Amino acid sequence: MLHLLFGNAIIGLGEGLVLSALFGLRRGRSVGAMIVANYASAWVGGATLLEGLALRVPANIENLRPWFWTFVALAFVVTLVVEYPMVRLALGRRPNGWRVAAKGVLLVNAISYPLLFGWYWLASGTSLLTGVSVMRAEELQPSPEYALYYLTTAGDVMRSDLTGARQERVATLGAVDHKDRLYVRQGARGTFDLTAIQMNGNREQTENCAGAEDFALKAAVDERMRGLEGQELDVSWYNFGEVGKLGVESPWSMRVGFWPVEGITASRTDPDAKLRFSLETPFVQWLARNATHLKGNLVLFQLGDDQICLLDPLGKRIALVVRGQGPVVALGEPGQVVPAGAVPVGGR
Repeated sequence: MLHLLFGNAIIGLGEGLVLSALFGLRRGRSVGAMIVANYASAWVGGATLLEGLALRVPANIENLRPWFWTFVALAFVVTLVVEYPMVRLALGRRPNGWRVAAKGVLLVNAISYPLLFGWYWLASGTSLLTGVSVMRAEELQPSPEYALYYLTTAGDVMRSDLTGARQERVATLGAVDHKDRLYVRQGARGTFDLTAIQMNGNREQTENCAGAEDFALKAAVDERMRGLEGQELDVSWYNFGEVGKLGVESPWSMRVGFWPVEGITASRTDPDAKLRFSLETPFVQWLARNATHLKGNLVLFQLGDDQICLLDPLGKRIALVVRGQGPVVALGEPGQVVPAGAVPVGGR
């Protein structure tokens, strides 16, 4: 926002001075033209790329790298196209003005664009773009003892293993808001019940998932949910902080940050070590939420709106398991984590 409001004026001032020096133009004329050009390119680029094309061709962890660099290139092209008329206006009645303007807009942006890109890169979280290898979930070898439960955008509660295979429909909740999620609470018989937090207008409510009582022998209980039955609960956006462990003893601890740039942090004190994985750039920003620390120091979590991922922070590897939201993980003996009446739907 600082860039959109004030940064464009500073960039326009620099580009205007460069344009004036290159072509012998009056400084006031060239600076004024480039300030207008930068505001126009920033707002037009935001509307056409971020609010337009990015919504029609969304990024995910599997296509992130080509998607990101394509948008970097497209942003440069949009900048040239939008700023070109203003450079032409600054040149006045100069002979071959259209051709000279093309040269001018290319030269000034060849200087300013790399500087602007570098400035944003320093302020961004890019470790999920450059610091991890994207694998198939099977290659991370998650324990088969775990069962994954999550919500689909169609309002179904699904169960699968941690590779996304053996999918079963557990229940149908109806309309799902992008803030909705699942959570677990202690059941009456020492096991756990699966519950959903669903939006009801501007208020949160809980609903038991049909057929999901006593759904697991062990589950990572969300500390925020203890003793809060019947009260206003935290929606998915606010399920961050220390990551609960499920069936694992490890010197490593995991934490989910509030902002996208904070992502997921893995740390230990002996020896001192800290690893962070996040994505927050001008083109795409993904929150990390609803995480569980599993055997092998794997972390199952929601990335962005609908990516349920498995992260190996020590090996710097990540995999997309399924598309969905609000995941929880259960642990129990075979046959004891499958709710009665589950409806197979097959496939990944």
